[in-house]
Order: sequence, then C-alpha cells, then structure tokens
Amino acid sequence: MDEEKLAYESSPVHIYWDLENTPKPNFPDPHKDKNQTISLDLISDNITRSVRAAGMRGAININSYAANTSTLKQKYKEIPNVTFKLVSEDYAREAADSALTNDVLNLLKSNENPNNIILITGDADFSALLSLAKQKNWITCLVYPKALSVKVSEGFEGLSANCDVIWMYEAFLRGQEASYKRLSLYTSDILEDMSIMLQNLLLLKKENVYPTEENLKAIWKGSDTTFSETLRLGQLFGKVCKGRGLQQRKTVYRLSLHPLWYCVDPSIGNVQNLSKALLQGLSFALLNNEKLIKEIEKSTSEYSCAACLRDHCIFLKDYTIGDCLVLRRLLVEDLKWLELYYDLSLVHFINKATIQSYVFDHQ
Repeated sequence: MDEEKLAYESSPVHIYWDLENTPKPNFPDPHKDKNQTISLDLISDNITRSVRAAGMRGAININSYAANTSTLKQKYKEIPNVTFKLVSEDYAREAADSALTNDVLNLLKSNENPNNIILITGDADFSALLSLAKQKNWITCLVYPKALSVKVSEGFEGLSANCDVIWMYEAFLRGQEASYKRLSLYTSDILEDMSIMLQNLLLLKKENVYPTEENLKAIWKGSDTTFSETLRLGQLFGKVCKGRGLQQRKTVYRLSLHPLWYCVDPSIGNVQNLSKALLQGLSFALLNNEKLIKEIEKSTSEYSCAACLRDHCIFLKDYTIGDCLVLRRLLVEDLKWLELYYDLSLVHFINKATIQSYVFDHQ
C-alpha cells in the first residue's frame, strides 16, 4: 500500500483529452468576476493545480485529440502546454478516439512501471482502455462533464468503476479538488483525521446536533470546554485544524461531514408548540436554581448553555444537546413565552432584559 501511494505521488502524469466529446470551457472563473468566463490561457495552469491538489507530484504531459482540424485547432489554440493530435477531417469522427486509444496502448506497453493516467472525455466507450491500465496497476483517473445523456451516464458507471480519482470537468479545468478519491491514496494523517471526525460525528448525531457550518464554526473556537468534553470535540476539531493546510482541512471536512449532513435538524421551532409544563419547568428553574444560573453565566457558547439546561433541569434529562439547543434558541428568539403562560403582574420581578443578556445571549 505504501509503495502504491509513493508511485501515485511521484510518477509522471499522462493526460489524454478527448476534445470532441467535451464542451469548450465556457463557465465562470472562480478567481474573477462572476460574469467573466475562464480564460483558455490559464487552463493548463489550472489543470496542474487540480493534479497537485490530488497529491500527484510527477511531471505532467497533456495530449488532446480531435478530428476537425480547422474548427478544433481554432477553438483551443489559446491553451498553452497542450499537445494537439488532430486527425484529418476527411476521416470518420471515431478516428480521433482511435488515435487516443492507440497512444494510450503504446504508453502502457512502453512503460514497465505504473504511472498515473487521466482521461478527459464525455464518451463512455473507453471503459476497456481504463480497465487495461488498471490491470497493469496504473492509477486511473477520469474527468467528465456533468451534463450527460441518460444513456451515456449509464455507460459511465462502468467507466468510473475502474477509476481511483474522479473530477467533474469544470472543477478540473478550474484547478479544484477531485470529487472522488480512493481512500488508500490519502496520506495517513488525513485518514487518521477522517477516522476521528467520523467517530465523533456519530456522537453529534446521538446528541441530535446538526452539523451546519454555523454550528461547527462555533464549536471550532475550542473555548467551550464543557461541550468539548461531553462530545470529545476538542479532539475532533482541534486535531484537524492544527498543523494542517487549508486544502487538507477542506478535504477532511467535506469527506467526513457529507454522510451525516442530513442526520438531524435542530432548527428554531415555534414556541407555541412547547407544552405548558415544559415552559413552567424552565421558568421555575431560571427563577430559583442559582447553580443553573451561575453555570449558564460561565458558559462560553450556546452549546454549553444547552448542556447546562439539560444537566440542571431534571425534566430535561432525556433531552439531547440538540433538543436543548432548540429550547435555548427559542428562548432567545421569543421571550414572549413568559407572557403567553403567566400573568406578568405575578412575575413582575423578572427582568427579561437581564435574562436575555446574562443567561441566554452567549454566542
């Protein structure tokens, strides 16, 4: 496994671009104004960035194939560092595919050591070619357009089955990350981080905490020791953020969170849906439980505040952190719950501004 990873990282990268079956790049450049399309003279640099982001450090060789000399050469002439192999337009369209196939077969035959091969195409007919490369222990990569016909999409299932790394066409030409990468090709520190995150995200799911970007940013601050100890979030996020490059953190974040993204949803609800008994219990606890008030005042985030509510209110003992988080947010969003169920003349001593400022307003 280590030898395979070493070969993957250091071996040359051979890119074969099927120009006929991929659209001309005509999409927004992420580094420019949203109305500006990507510049062709930057595409080879962007391709290099995509390849490097996938962990391949070897020399890059880009070959492109087309049958219509006059049209295709004019169409892509602005792309530097790309070798064009243009088949005479007098031949059938499949001639370009044949030329690409023959070059790949010659490459596989002439190289005893496994290399990296990247195929850019919108045609599913190259499945056997990538399968042969895979049999010779080459690292096989695929780049294909997002918009494909149903028939072609079905063919790509077999094509992608032989691939170790997969990019969407636009992302690859923009210099972005691959959408799929075989786990064994990741470095050991990334795999370790992913394992830690997945284990702890299961705890997030158990506690009914929805892993939104907003929630995770609050936890990432690392100042909430109570909540971190409860869910081991210090280990979860602290390890990933320290000593890791931004690109690696993004990779771990995306791969780890996606499977659990829709597990729970503790969004702000409607205070009217809460039972009167629950509201009475909360009111009594906030007015009479001095320990609860002190703990809440010491809390550094809404999560520790939610944990305090659960730990100090016996009627919330079966609630998850996510459930208590909903309650906490409801009380901030709609302090009128006191007025809904109580005669304010009997509880005139309640300073609602104080409750909001010192009890619940901990972001």
